[in-house]
Formats: sequence, C-alpha cells, structure tokens
Amino acid sequence: MRDIKSDFKRAYPTLIRDGIVVDGVGEIDDISHIYITVPFIFDNRRIPYVFETYRVRRRTFTPLPFEFQIDQENAFWYKKAYLWAPERYEKFVDRCRDEIREKLGNPAMTRSEMLSALCGEDFEEYKKRIYAEIEKGKLPPYKDG
Repeated sequence: MRDIKSDFKRAYPTLIRDGIVVDGVGEIDDISHIYITVPFIFDNRRIPYVFETYRVRRRTFTPLPFEFQIDQENAFWYKKAYLWAPERYEKFVDRCRDEIREKLGNPAMTRSEMLSALCGEDFEEYKKRIYAEIEKGKLPPYKDG
C-alpha cells in the first residue's frame, strides 16, 4: 500500500522544511483528501490544490492572531462571523507587516503580496468570491469587534 503522506513529503520537501505538517489522509463525499497543518504566517500559494488524486486540505496552527479570534462557544457562531473574512487579513497585515516580511523571507514584499500569500490566492479575487458568498447569504457579513 502506498504511503501518500511520505510521497507528499518527498514531493514537497521545502514545504516540510518551512513548517508544514502532513496530518493524514481521508475521504469526504467520495473525494480523497490529504490533510496538512500550516503556520499562520505562510505563503499558502505554494501549497498545491491537488496532490496526485488527493485534494489538499489545509488548516492552521492555533492560536490564531487576535484579528482572527472569534467566540466559538455558541453552537451557531459561524452564522454570525466568518473566520476568514478579508477584513481580518487586511487588519493583520497592516499590524504585522514587518513580521510577515521577515517570516516569509521577503523584505520587499508589498501589502498586496502579503495578503495573497496568507489567503493562498490572489487577494482581490478572494475578496470578490467571499463578498459574492455574503451577497447570496451563504456567509455572514464582517462585523468589527
């Protein structure tokens, strides 16, 4: 039997070196997944969407920065606040730009590049997609505080 975790590690040694943990594999709705955990400050654009026939699903080490702290005690917290709201990324980048540049090893990194790195895709496209989901009522709108 193939060891997909080991295959992923061999295929992406720099991701492993830079802090990614390969957690395991599984299936959701007949789709095979490989699960990874990444540091919060990480260039998520480097992570493949698919590895062989496995969809790559990432989660982030906790605790999250305070911009991403949400009271999750209420069973329906996700109906009131979207954890990955674009505004949260923007506030975090504005507060921590020097730390982000240092951890990502790019002292010349622009705000736009940092936002895209953290969310894992072009940030402006990400915002459009999230705001479209808010318009459809699938995600709650961002509320400060």
